[in-house]
Amino acid sequence: MRHRRSAAAADAADRKQLLKAVLHLKTQREMRFRRALAGVSREERQNEAATGEGDARLAQLARTRHDLLSWRGMATVGTLGRKTLEMQGVLQRVYALSDELRHLRQARATLRDRRRDLQEARVILLKKQEKLKQVLTDEQYQN
Repeated sequence: MRHRRSAAAADAADRKQLLKAVLHLKTQREMRFRRALAGVSREERQNEAATGEGDARLAQLARTRHDLLSWRGMATVGTLGRKTLEMQGVLQRVYALSDELRHLRQARATLRDRRRDLQEARVILLKKQEKLKQVLTDEQYQN
């Protein structure tokens, strides 16, 4: 003679399956958060490297500008014209580089905010995941 599952046992089994499916989905979501955080870390490293290079180029341009401004002596009109054009080019590069560095610093702040949001969401997800695991283990002990 076969035993039929009672409605309560069927509901408990269905509930357990549902909880396991939800736990699996939350685990997948946690992996997506981990990948997103790894991507943010990679972007932060690239941003940091670009900022360092930009700062080094800006320092070099500052030295060049200082050399041009501190030049003294007599020169022909042609030489003065070339120095003026050189100074103009240096100043344009300084302004462009300063603007680029400003954008990089804004991007760094955006990345920092994104990292914080992802970490907060991941912590919330991990807490919910832990609750689900606890509910599943409690049900196993009860059965």
